Amino acid sequence: MSRGPHVVERTVGEQHAGAKLRNFLVQEFRDVLAIRADIIAALRQKHVLVNGKHTLDSHLLQTGDCVSVTVDPLQALKSRVRALDVEVRYSEPGVVVLLKAPGVSQPEVEWSAPALLAVEKAIAAGYLEECAEIQPWVCVNKVDKGARSLIILVDTEEKQREMAHRVAAGQVLFQVCAVCHGSVDQRAVDKTTTQSLKQAAAAAAADSVEVPPQNQAEAQIENEPCMFEYDAWVMYNRFPADIFDHIETRVVKTARSSTVGHLSLIESTVSRTTHPSLVLRRYMYEIGKPVVGTQNHARPLPNHRDKGALLAITGITMLSPAGSGNSVSVSVEAPPKLLAVCEREAKFYDQRKQKAQQELEKYEAARTAPTDCSEDSAANGTPAADVELVDGMPAA
Repeated sequence: MSRGPHVVERTVGEQHAGAKLRNFLVQEFRDVLAIRADIIAALRQKHVLVNGKHTLDSHLLQTGDCVSVTVDPLQALKSRVRALDVEVRYSEPGVVVLLKAPGVSQPEVEWSAPALLAVEKAIAAGYLEECAEIQPWVCVNKVDKGARSLIILVDTEEKQREMAHRVAAGQVLFQVCAVCHGSVDQRAVDKTTTQSLKQAAAAAAADSVEVPPQNQAEAQIENEPCMFEYDAWVMYNRFPADIFDHIETRVVKTARSSTVGHLSLIESTVSRTTHPSLVLRRYMYEIGKPVVGTQNHARPLPNHRDKGALLAITGITMLSPAGSGNSVSVSVEAPPKLLAVCEREAKFYDQRKQKAQQELEKYEAARTAPTDCSEDSAANGTPAADVELVDGMPAA
């Protein structure tokens, strides 16, 4: 990247023949004009040329046209980073902790870490130094694209392996907040272990089919797939066999729901894994209280259409990667969306309950009305008090 503005050119292909200039800029110049505000600014400042001439944003392009844009590298980099909506919450040489917004993918987060540092350095120096293309950093913990979460990034694969060893040793704790189906019993989750879940699954599989005593050995083999599915999942993701023993869950709030009965807002501490959100989703799914969402091991709400899961990594506690021995704790507020969903479901439940109560009171008033009001009741469609009712309706 050069210090001063430079020109970026694109040639119009056959697939874009007849397209408007503004649409072509959106599709082909996303790397330098990240958001529509950048496109509008470039057009107004006459930084966009078609075949060397200024034109309107509605100009229809033809095959072979040359579209050129004069770009300030620093402004382009700042705009692209701003469009990703990521924040630096902690940094030291070679390590950063970022807070990413929902919809930002892991490759975008890996690119944004060095880009943010380059922007900070450029702002301090007053210009963007000439350098090679920005090289993405490496994520330590995995995050879901649809979740608002904290993520650790390092600048080399060697540091990534070192951090992975720390995670496996339980030296990195992840705080995860989520909304789950049902009413989560605090005492039940405190007693739940990997072994207890395995025993419950085996008992459920054995009870589902009655097997004669002489075939018990064969039945045990046939029931193994239920257990093998968990073991294969652990092996595939390189989790410890007792991964569920490294989850501590606290129930924050329980709300009534007119669609699923109850919703629970929980906070969990997950360790010994670089994918805490996946582990928590599977754990809550196994205990029968799946996280609200559309991903694996989650279950959506009937009236909730958002993609992803109502889950976020809101805290990270670890020893300083620099080797100073100091404890580093990074935390953010839980996404307001999680609490808003619980409050919305509670509101719908209260409204439905109130409506049912009003209908019941109306029915009781009609049932206990005096006999001389029978004609008035018949006129307005309400059953008279002396009319026999069957399931709330007048008998034939």
